[in-house]
Order: sequence, then structure tokens, then C-alpha cells
Amino acid sequence: MAYNVVLEQTAIDDLDKAVAYHIQFSLSKARRVENEMSKAVSTLEHNPYFMFRYDDVRCLPLGKKLPYMLHFTIDEATKTVFVFALFNTLQNPDKYPPSSSV
Repeated sequence: MAYNVVLEQTAIDDLDKAVAYHIQFSLSKARRVENEMSKAVSTLEHNPYFMFRYDDVRCLPLGKKLPYMLHFTIDEATKTVFVFALFNTLQNPDKYPPSSSV
């Protein structure tokens, strides 16, 4: 039961910002962010059923030691996962991104 994972532009922008931030201090940490993102997308392709965080939005932590969480929704009809944010968990949770319109 494979799912198609779609990274919305907002999630891509969040990833670019995270990598740009970490590359200033450590190339290896920037690579780790990219690698963990790749692993998370692979995980979502096989099993996107992680806990609901708010509304119809599910979240998946990015690795064990990185302060990021993927925010996504699932369209069961098309077996598609829409990732719309990569949120830094060190920020105030009131700043959670609004869920996408999907």
C-alpha cells in the first residue's frame, strides 16, 4: 500500500531555510537535515499514519536529534501525502503552520 508523497512549495522553502541555517555552522549537520528529510519521505511513502497533531494534520519528527517536525495531510482517495511544512520545534507551537487546503 504505497503512497505518493508531494512536497508543497512551503515545505521545500522550510527545508531550504533549515539547510541554509545549519550550513553556516556545520556542513555535516546540514547534510543530516537533508538525509533525515529523505528518510522521512520514504517512511511516509510506506506508512503515513502518524498521530494527529491538530485539525486533520499529522506530524512526523525529523530524526531523533533534530528539532524539526514534518506537518502533512493524507488524501485517502488518491493515496497521496501532502507535506506542507517543516516546522522547527524550538519555536512557539502557536506558530504551527495552518493546514493546507487539500
